[in-house]
Amino acid sequence: MPGTLVFKPLHANLKHDLNFFGKMNPYCKVQIGETKVRGSVCKNGGKHPSWGDNIVVERNNEQYCEIKLRDKNTLTCDSKIGVAKIDLELP
Repeated sequence: MPGTLVFKPLHANLKHDLNFFGKMNPYCKVQIGETKVRGSVCKNGGKHPSWGDNIVVERNNEQYCEIKLRDKNTLTCDSKIGVAKIDLELP
């Protein structure tokens, strides 16, 4: 069913920090079909980041949504922290 989905990431309690120096800078990335929307970065959030943003994504008839948690890096590619796949067709 088409419509607008709003994701509100609040906080995370992660098991370990991926960085050797300093703290992680985590952010959420939501993908539905080909549409990808990135949330704000929690600077120096480390293992206990929190956010206050809304991630708004338009949905056509896609069945799944993928939410990725990534670490923003300055000199290298952003690191993958975790991923979740949500079935949008559940009753």
